[in-house]
Amino acid sequence: MGKAILAMCLATAASFAGGLCAQSPFPAGQTDVSWSNTGSVGTPVLGARVHYPAVSAGVDVAPAARPGGWPTLVFAHGYATVGDDYGNLGAAMAANGYVVVMLNTAFVDPVELDHDVRATYGAILTANAATGTLLEGAFDTARIGVFGHSMGASVTCWAVYKDPGNPLDNPGYKCAFSISPLDPGIAAQSVTVPYGLISGEGDTITPAGPNADVLYDNLSLAGGCKLHYHMGPACDHLNVAGLSLTPPDVFDRTVAIVTAFFDEFLADAETGLDGALGAAAVADPNLMTLEQEWYSVRTWNDRPLQVGQTTRLQVGTGNGVCGLVAASMLAAAPLPTPFGDILVDPGSAFVLDAWITITNRYDLDLPIPNTASLAGVTLAVQGFGTTVFNPLTLATATDALGMTIAP
Repeated sequence: MGKAILAMCLATAASFAGGLCAQSPFPAGQTDVSWSNTGSVGTPVLGARVHYPAVSAGVDVAPAARPGGWPTLVFAHGYATVGDDYGNLGAAMAANGYVVVMLNTAFVDPVELDHDVRATYGAILTANAATGTLLEGAFDTARIGVFGHSMGASVTCWAVYKDPGNPLDNPGYKCAFSISPLDPGIAAQSVTVPYGLISGEGDTITPAGPNADVLYDNLSLAGGCKLHYHMGPACDHLNVAGLSLTPPDVFDRTVAIVTAFFDEFLADAETGLDGALGAAAVADPNLMTLEQEWYSVRTWNDRPLQVGQTTRLQVGTGNGVCGLVAASMLAAAPLPTPFGDILVDPGSAFVLDAWITITNRYDLDLPIPNTASLAGVTLAVQGFGTTVFNPLTLATATDALGMTIAP
């Protein structure tokens, strides 16, 4: 029924301005920086290697231009390592459209590294406004996330600890991701931003049982979701973060998952979490367990709409009633309802499909007929489902997809 109505909708749809496009591979540049720490604690000079999308690959080459700057990540290194050691990870994330600030401070001191990660947030704001510098305007200061490995993965959790009465409160990081973390302790219970985790069964340094599993269980968020992708015996403490590339598919999967997470919660990309929760990630033979819990409903797809192709529309939701609302365009302004804001045009909106899920996910394959006249036609969709907080709610904020069918 929903698909029949969709065919009529597509035939009469109007145009609209779409959201941010899915990111493309970029040449990766890098430069070393030394920024002043203007805080009262931590390393006085914040040394870091910055990887960024560039006009060409190389050292100190010009960043690729992007209005408003690039989504930005701060990376906290592991024990007895520095940011320079994670060049594979930094370059891969830069190629996927992120500026990555990889700290070279606090070699073996997690407390100092925590202070430095917090201080780096303010240092990025200052560096972005510094005229005449290589990185002037390169950072999107409204989109800054944090991630880390091992010791730094625990520090990542501390850095987004939410306590308004504490001077070490989260300085403004929008989301966080931990790779093979140590258990950060009670801080996990006061994290309010979306959080992702990767661990490996072959990790004997920070095994998942007493570390990543405990962190995941203790996380209690205010929005977004928490997810934990646990790989098998081939995934160890080094290759999961690119410190080793044997076997290379472990690190490749890490990059795909981390990129997808930040695409969803930092970059507002249409394909969002597909790289972490889509078909390829779920079918990875090295995947052992995949946990997810939703604090707000999210909507994404696996590819843009195209004539003669099938796009998988996906909704992250709790178990229960879920589905998709479709319309010919996005709403001119959010329309409040008891179930959240309607973000698609209410005049042409209809329920595309509904289901009851027991897997915290809902997927709908949407085939576009091989009809040339459909090119340029527009469609908007918004998910609905359940969350930890609500029995039925609409997907929030940027998670209504506005799409135009390509030839």
